[in-house]
Amino acid sequence: MNAGNVKRNVSSFANIDVNLYTVTLETLMDTIKSDIYTDEMPNIPEIQKLIKSRIFAIKQLDKMQSALDYLRMQYTKRYNIWDKFFEPLFDEPDKFEQSLSDFIANRNHVAHNKLLDLSAKNKMLCDTAKFRRFVKEAIRKFESENRSEEEEETLQAIEEQREYERSTVRNDRVGIRS
Repeated sequence: MNAGNVKRNVSSFANIDVNLYTVTLETLMDTIKSDIYTDEMPNIPEIQKLIKSRIFAIKQLDKMQSALDYLRMQYTKRYNIWDKFFEPLFDEPDKFEQSLSDFIANRNHVAHNKLLDLSAKNKMLCDTAKFRRFVKEAIRKFESENRSEEEEETLQAIEEQREYERSTVRNDRVGIRS
């Protein structure tokens, strides 16, 4: 919906994929919470006939969901993106999700031109600050757990240099006292 409006209003975007540019936080979270399935489906003729009959029997778009749900059940779920990659980055995922909900509600309130007063502004600023703290902490945790090989080598070299300096100072002190 947003992508269509952008392309309609800005003709130079007509041949550009603006979906990421126009994604809402709600849609982004839906993506992050998606399940990932295997690429294999059982090669059983009866299941394939049933799938084919369900798909070709669909005459209305609203009935497509039941066929899609049936297809999804034929695959094996490998993992959920949120559960595997994102949730471990938050010490309190439930509190993060509540903070996210508050942030989205506040953003929507402002985006839809609702009235604001000082109290609402202060509440939104507080909610936004809380949301940012969760995100910054998750980023710190991710960065500390996912260092590149070069970073690890650099940190190791720094630690070795510090140890060398400490041992040199100790040796100098011992040499001075003797």
